[in-house]
Amino acid sequence: MHYLFFDESYPRNSPGKVVFAGWAVEQDRLNRRPMRLQELSRTPVLGSIDRMLEDLQAWAVVTRANLDPRLFRSTDIDGTDDVARMSRTDNVWATCSTFLVSTLISGFYARSEDLATVDVYHDPKSLKPAHDDARRQVLRGLVVQNAKEFSTAGKSNLFKKLNIRRIESVAKPSDSLSADKFQIGVWISDKLCSSADAADVGQFSRIRSYDMSEEVRRTIQQFDGKRFEDD
Repeated sequence: MHYLFFDESYPRNSPGKVVFAGWAVEQDRLNRRPMRLQELSRTPVLGSIDRMLEDLQAWAVVTRANLDPRLFRSTDIDGTDDVARMSRTDNVWATCSTFLVSTLISGFYARSEDLATVDVYHDPKSLKPAHDDARRQVLRGLVVQNAKEFSTAGKSNLFKKLNIRRIESVAKPSDSLSADKFQIGVWISDKLCSSADAADVGQFSRIRSYDMSEEVRRTIQQFDGKRFEDD
């Protein structure tokens, strides 16, 4: 049983840039070694987080997408057969969060670590009910199916019992002393987002960086009438 946490940020001085960060940890390890915000807040914060990840044998990933502002248009409304209307910004959020979860799962495969039941927790996001249902179905259906098929194609026994169970938003804590493990988990993802550039340095043992610009661009451009394969 694993917990997976994620959050996102939109750098103010970089139009079209989206940063998503997340991390995954085995439930029993986290319960045996509880996290404390006071300890994780010690500067440099990213170093404190990396040491925590090492203690928990957990892994984090920072993903980013640099999108052309002509593609990432906040006034546009997209639609699919399942979701009649969704804002372009919500569409990008759901797409990026899907790639973030997929990237974290693929990291387990690369390290030959198995995954079974996964609970996902993230910062609150207001999506229309139909859109929220659709992105949950993608995580529980397509993401899990692709992971299993990839593992099978690689002649691996990993992910045979993989399933995404809970997908829940987590409210921000009122203060550091009252924060529970889920709130701290999302807080860590938030700090990874704000320290994304530092994560590129390669000095951290448990934090990886990934550019998802091409995948996100090719997915979103389909709503402008271009195929995924088109450049």
